Amino acid sequence: MSLHFVYFYCLAFCYKTKKITRLEMSIPNEQKVLHYIDIESDKALSYENRIEQNKYFASLKPTLPLKPIKMTLQTTVFLYKRENHADDSNESMERIRNYSSEREINESYVRQKFFVIKRAIIRKDTNTQEDTISMRLRHPNLLTTYKTFRTEFIDRNNEQQDIVWLYSQFLKHRISHKYVAMDENIIRNILTDVLHGLEYMHERKIMHLDIKIANIMGQTENNRIVYKLIDFGYARDLMLSDKGSKMEEIKIPSKSYGTFPYKPPEVVFENVHGLKSDIWCIGAVAWFLSLGRVPFYHDNGEKNTVTYRRFIKGTKKHFFYPETSNELRDFVLVSMNRRRANRPSVKELLKHPFILGTKFDESESEHDSGYGSDSDVESYKDNNL
Repeated sequence: MSLHFVYFYCLAFCYKTKKITRLEMSIPNEQKVLHYIDIESDKALSYENRIEQNKYFASLKPTLPLKPIKMTLQTTVFLYKRENHADDSNESMERIRNYSSEREINESYVRQKFFVIKRAIIRKDTNTQEDTISMRLRHPNLLTTYKTFRTEFIDRNNEQQDIVWLYSQFLKHRISHKYVAMDENIIRNILTDVLHGLEYMHERKIMHLDIKIANIMGQTENNRIVYKLIDFGYARDLMLSDKGSKMEEIKIPSKSYGTFPYKPPEVVFENVHGLKSDIWCIGAVAWFLSLGRVPFYHDNGEKNTVTYRRFIKGTKKHFFYPETSNELRDFVLVSMNRRRANRPSVKELLKHPFILGTKFDESESEHDSGYGSDSDVESYKDNNL
């Protein structure tokens, strides 16, 4: 076989693959769908407060194959249903899990009856990396994104918005305190899967920076729920900075990425974001699930920022219920060490007794993380922790 023949054969194959992939990734009336989402997202934001914005968004009843899922000040998320499409999700999920090629992921995308369309306004003071990072992440414990692109939109104030779009895998199971019911076996399964996904990210020097219960969802695969990290809107690639790749953290002036009350001390007080910031958030997820609620809120739903800041400064201690195992307590305490350098890595957490389902020896005691593990129940209730 001549070299010229090999060259033209490879060129034709690559062209054919590109052409087929482009066809597969399109949806009927795509511009009409995107225009509808643009217009309705902008209308929702025209309302004065978050309650009215969410009320309007939830009331949408599009004639297009769309269903509103959620919205924030920056994002709107819709479920897209392929019309006249057979549900072949089991085969699709199997292909996604194997990850033998990007081509197979694209094929799985066209087989799925549902997927998610996310629209995010790009803030002018920080150019998101969500689209590029999402397309790089290919792991069974991370949300699969099939397609991303950017557009421009003139909003109701006649101002130009830069928009990033993401077409992603649809996950059916939301994590809730009612579902978990403080069951340590369920907590262990959730944390184990999330840690595997986070290990993949951290090996590539990618920080998630917004790990929370709401950013973990599940999908039934082979008769079990597989949990996945979602929403990479705050994710950052440390390899884009020499200092970041060496220090495994970066300082982002005037920025405090994450969600209350999951943010670690270094993010709140120093605007420092790093791999160890994700570890704190993992500990917070474990702690909140063990409590059956998210603390640091008043009874009326308002944030209790005073007590929260006392907590991340170290003057307020953790509280655990008596029935919480020593292993889970220890997992929380070592992960939420105020001194980030003393927090374990993802690999170390995957070997923690709580994750392995083993017990501490009687001679072993909880790690001294700078926090006490037990406090009076009533005092914490009184302070709305």
